[in-house]
Amino acid sequence: MVDEWLHILGQVIQRTWPQIVLKQHSFSVKVSHDVDQPTLYAFKSWGMIVRMMAGHLIKRRDLKAFVTAPYVKLATHHKLISADPFNTFDWLMDVSEANNVKSAFYFICGRSDATHDADYDPGHPIIRNLLRRIHQRGHEIGLHQLQHLSKPTIYRTRGWSPEVHLHRRRNKSKRSGVGECITCDGNSPQRCALGPMLD
Repeated sequence: MVDEWLHILGQVIQRTWPQIVLKQHSFSVKVSHDVDQPTLYAFKSWGMIVRMMAGHLIKRRDLKAFVTAPYVKLATHHKLISADPFNTFDWLMDVSEANNVKSAFYFICGRSDATHDADYDPGHPIIRNLLRRIHQRGHEIGLHQLQHLSKPTIYRTRGWSPEVHLHRRRNKSKRSGVGECITCDGNSPQRCALGPMLD
């Protein structure tokens, strides 16, 4: 509705003052994905895995899912594996890139309330590897706002800030003080799109 009124206002301005050049707005599409569960099995406890396996076998009679659950749990160490049914990140990025669209992936950043928070830690090597892959392919990384995190300061008090986990120095040189970014593997703050590195 507002766009229509602005369009009409623009026509009135052009007719009244033809010498004024109005800025032309262009339409763009941005696809967003909330990353509530990046993996179906890797971050679950073994007790939960056993319960899920029982459900796959007894309730759903799905032998493939029954075998996949322990395999994914055992095989996922530092990165997501293709056998994980929730690992659709490469496919999502492939489809976005095929349509000349950038995707934005929003991760949950806190783990203080078991009823609302994700079962993953953004600092876990699996998640850091995923963040690095998304960043290297030119897609956006953001924070997924939770209902119980209504104030920005709570992000810091809950023990996670995006800068600390996404852009932290590793192997800091004693001479130069320059470190390597965990996410982008850059060697200087100027080379990384995530901003200044933190100790």
